[in-house]
Amino acid sequence: MSRVLRVAAYEYRTNVLKRSFLLSLFSLPLILTVSIGAGVILESISSNTQPIGFVDDAGVITTLEAPGLEQEADGITVLPFEEVEQARAALEAGELQAYFILPADYRTTGAVRLVFMDQASEQARAQFHDLLRYNLARDYPTPVTDRIVGGTDITIRSPDGSRAYPAGGPTFSVALPLFVSAGFVFLLLIASGYAMGAVAGERESRTMEVLITSIPPGALIRGKLISILGISLTLLAFWTLVGIAAVRVGAEVYGIRWLQEASVEWSSVGAVLLIAVPNYITAIAIMVMVGSTVGELQEGQSLSGIFMLVFFLPLYAIRIIGDHPGGPLAQALSFLPFTSLLTVGIRNMVSVLPGSELLVSAFVQAVFAALAVWLAGRAFRIGILRIGQKVGLREVFRSRQLREEAGSPG
Repeated sequence: MSRVLRVAAYEYRTNVLKRSFLLSLFSLPLILTVSIGAGVILESISSNTQPIGFVDDAGVITTLEAPGLEQEADGITVLPFEEVEQARAALEAGELQAYFILPADYRTTGAVRLVFMDQASEQARAQFHDLLRYNLARDYPTPVTDRIVGGTDITIRSPDGSRAYPAGGPTFSVALPLFVSAGFVFLLLIASGYAMGAVAGERESRTMEVLITSIPPGALIRGKLISILGISLTLLAFWTLVGIAAVRVGAEVYGIRWLQEASVEWSSVGAVLLIAVPNYITAIAIMVMVGSTVGELQEGQSLSGIFMLVFFLPLYAIRIIGDHPGGPLAQALSFLPFTSLLTVGIRNMVSVLPGSELLVSAFVQAVFAALAVWLAGRAFRIGILRIGQKVGLREVFRSRQLREEAGSPG
């Protein structure tokens, strides 16, 4: 055990001190920061907080103080004008982003004109619409007025009734399983790269020949796998802390309502973790097998890149999975070992995954993980005997040849 731990400690220290590890450590937070920052910048560019005006020839708007409607909500002020010429002059002078005209026959026709030089913002049009709706309904009884002013409150529900969220989109708790799935896929990409490089690199440089003279092959590979697990846990812990900090900053500092209402639906997160753990083992084992069979590190990196693309296949079918979370395609992708992780995350966002399907998927993932570990062990033993040579995958399955070359009865 002491040899295994020494190998693990050495591999861990060697990898975490590399620049590539720091890049991996900050890659996911950096991607999220750039994505969110770009969205905020585009939103700020597209938003317009200039005042809006109106000319009311129909005498409909008699007050600008509507209950529940702040005059400067979203930084937009509503200004009344007596004449159209006054409003036009203010618009041409750059004092308004737009102005509305309610003609004298508005109560009969319901027609409203919007005049602008550049497209009026959605916030401006919505604010004037709310103000106009209140003034039209203010003479009705209070309950009726409140109902009209409150507008439409749409709730989206899945066909089986297991998911419900506002029309604006999923809540944080509903979207969290997909975030967890994506984070684990990203972790798999990084950890599997370490696993493949840890074997293929030393086979190519023939360092493996020296190592196996001083430490048993089994202890060597166990130590390397423990170090990869430690690297993965380090990345996962850091990303989790960054995620928690980002949620708190967004909720408390920037007042993002979506984050202020953040909560964790542990059953959905647990469902993703139940699939993620065997997927992690499968990916690491397959990369060990690839590293044990290729002749050069570059060849292994090319093969691992192609292999990892399979994990992202559910993204190409996200529309179909979202529209039919219980359909045959969604179910099939939930059971396959490399597509199940993201598929379960997507399905959990739009519906609750049936317990029976989750258990079947977890069982399939566990079987594939066990098979992958077994094949990785066989490939590693053959790779030691063929250092500097490329090993065909067919040879991994030939137990007789393995026993003959190892000089072992089995």
